Amino acid sequence: PLVCKPVPIDVSQPNTKVYLSFYGTGIRGGSGVNGVTVTIAGLPATVAFAGAQPTYPGLDQVNVLLDPSLAGKGEVDVQLTIDGVKANPVRVSIK
Repeated sequence: PLVCKPVPIDVSQPNTKVYLSFYGTGIRGGSGVNGVTVTIAGLPATVAFAGAQPTYPGLDQVNVLLDPSLAGKGEVDVQLTIDGVKANPVRVSIK
């Protein structure tokens, strides 16, 4: 059987900002970046951008800054919420 394993995201490099990007539809129809929240391992994360993805018409993007304090957490849940509506949670691996 095919086994998929996430590649761990390294957030431990000093003076390096690491962003996680999400893609979907309907995001730009909301109230904007202030209406978008993200939690990673149950902790609030900084949403840097939420809106239209510039290359593909109809595709939206959310960029989230990963805090260095997440280093070593392993696989964690990420929850994206837009104007109170939760998207399906995803799991990422943090190195």
